[in-house]
Amino acid sequence: MAKKRQTTARQTALQVLCAVEAEDAYVHIALNQHLRRSGLDKRDRALATELVYGTWRRRLTLDWVLEQYSRHPLEKMPAALRNNLRMAVYQILFLDTIPAAAACNEAVELAKGFGHRGTAGLVNGILRSLLREPEKGDFVKAAQKMGAADRISLIHSHPRWLVEHWLEEMGPQETEALCSAHNLSPPTFVRANTVKVQREELVDALREEGVDTAFGQLSPEAVEISGYSSISALKAYRAGYFAVQDEASMLAAHALAPRPDELIYDLCAGLGGKTLHIGALMENKGRVLAFDIHPHKLDMLKKTAKRLGISNVITIHGDSTDLQSDYWGKAAGVLLDAPCSGWGVIRRKPDIRWRIQPEI
Repeated sequence: MAKKRQTTARQTALQVLCAVEAEDAYVHIALNQHLRRSGLDKRDRALATELVYGTWRRRLTLDWVLEQYSRHPLEKMPAALRNNLRMAVYQILFLDTIPAAAACNEAVELAKGFGHRGTAGLVNGILRSLLREPEKGDFVKAAQKMGAADRISLIHSHPRWLVEHWLEEMGPQETEALCSAHNLSPPTFVRANTVKVQREELVDALREEGVDTAFGQLSPEAVEISGYSSISALKAYRAGYFAVQDEASMLAAHALAPRPDELIYDLCAGLGGKTLHIGALMENKGRVLAFDIHPHKLDMLKKTAKRLGISNVITIHGDSTDLQSDYWGKAAGVLLDAPCSGWGVIRRKPDIRWRIQPEI
């Protein structure tokens, strides 16, 4: 029996990028799903993650570069071909650790497995042209001849209309600084689940598993982590010692300052990051009513609550804009993290910049 070929980091990354584009999947969810099935080691998981996030952040810039070399319109290419080319150009232009020739060769091999007849030759031709005539794809030089909106949009890969909006609000310096920051890889923070452990105990448990840790600066439960291959594979995760949560978002529950035995409402609970933090601050006493209009999000919230051992949260499927009168005037505190444009988390969720529309 022929031995099954092991999935590579680039194959996994390409599958994720195609799912994000063709199936309208969310980057972080699609990436986690594919990584769980991939069997990749720590190093390759890191490479796949970098390729997915980096390629999707730089999509506009990569497409501009490809248009300088391809006679075939990108929008008419199959998704696998288009994203294979994007991923290769990202490696060539933005990853110093990968030789350009290697990126080209790997893309050609990928094309043989994911493309139609002749696709590999097309990929090879486009990428070899880029290596042979890099000045044609010098987007930085080309951008210097453009107006502010077009220049920032091309260099930092943001929709032009969004750049124009920020230029009106903040001016060119702050707009460019913001767009540049959006392309940096964000740190990963977790929140110590104080129902089970204190922050110091969590740090000890993570270090035993080889995870690099540092105390957060904004919240007493925050820990920055790095050097892991899979969060969900960590023993501390399975034991419910922590939840993944941005450090800034931890401040919301502390601002609410819930106390044990109170009744608290979270009117737009979503996946429940802040909800479960509130439950932990209440020491599993009292009640937290978590409302949301999306039942699948409430299902995920309940699964996370079970893992964390948070038992004082009750999920309610409903629209908080039409809250029944039975709930009026009874809560000691209310958290309302209302749905918004998502502009504030573009750095962590690069697909937001391509999903949002000017009318929002």
